Amino acid sequence: GIGAGAQTASVVAREGIGEIPDAASWIRADDRCNKEVKMKKILIATDGSSSALQAVEFGLELAEEHQAEPIFVHVAPTADVLPVAGFALAGPVSVPHELDAADRSSLDEAYELAEERDIEAQTKLLAGDAARQIVAYANEVDADLIVVGSRGLGRVSGVLLGSVSRAV
Repeated sequence: GIGAGAQTASVVAREGIGEIPDAASWIRADDRCNKEVKMKKILIATDGSSSALQAVEFGLELAEEHQAEPIFVHVAPTADVLPVAGFALAGPVSVPHELDAADRSSLDEAYELAEERDIEAQTKLLAGDAARQIVAYANEVDADLIVVGSRGLGRVSGVLLGSVSRAV
């Protein structure tokens, strides 16, 4: 599990959003009935960061508990920003991003973690705005839950730097 004060996995269910410290303490946000929630598909977003790896581990724990199918996604950028050397006043140059093995590496790592637990998983490489692509793909595959890492940015840093977990 993830210790107190550590980075947490943000979980987005169709019922709402919450910060979840570990799989054992996860409770359905909408507790109108006492029936156990049965999840079939869990979308787990990863970028290879330490918080994303925590989200992968957490998502796999949930997948095991619910006999759900984990689906790992990584969203690559559509453009790369290159610095311009010299005295150019135009600033950095944006060029189209070519998908390569580096874009798949976080998916491969997550898939290997699932294999170690004998869990069958799917992977999907997407491109574009991370939050929009994650939510759109979750809807496309009818995911019951989205798990993404949260770097634990404070309120001001999160606003200034942006946060995929907040946007999702």
